[in-house]
Amino acid sequence: MEQKLFTNKVVLNADIDKVKNVLNNPVNLIRWVPEISDVTNTADGFAITRTEKAINKNEVISVVNKDNEIEYQSVGDKIKYRILFSLGNENEQCVIKEKVYVSEELGIKLPFKLLKPIVKHAFKINLQHLAMFIEKN
Repeated sequence: MEQKLFTNKVVLNADIDKVKNVLNNPVNLIRWVPEISDVTNTADGFAITRTEKAINKNEVISVVNKDNEIEYQSVGDKIKYRILFSLGNENEQCVIKEKVYVSEELGIKLPFKLLKPIVKHAFKINLQHLAMFIEKN
């Protein structure tokens, strides 16, 4: 069972294909998520390590593509979650909507009502970093 935590949105000056190229290669995470210290391509997906405090210090991400949607499925040492990036156009700009879902499969009970605004803000900042990274490269 999973629950939707939140949705974030960012608008940037880039075409959808450029955004897809960045998101389809999670090795790029190290360039737009500051707390990630290492990303390694493994047989199971992309192994992520964080230096900063986070719910998951380590996790493995797999990527699923569906037209103009890219989904990161993450299994971490504490929680399992997924991020759905939906891409579209608005006024000749690219729009990225980020929906975050958390799974209750691992049996760890976290106070998501209390954590939700903090986590949403952190993800929003990282989404803005993604937009800046794409626009500059």
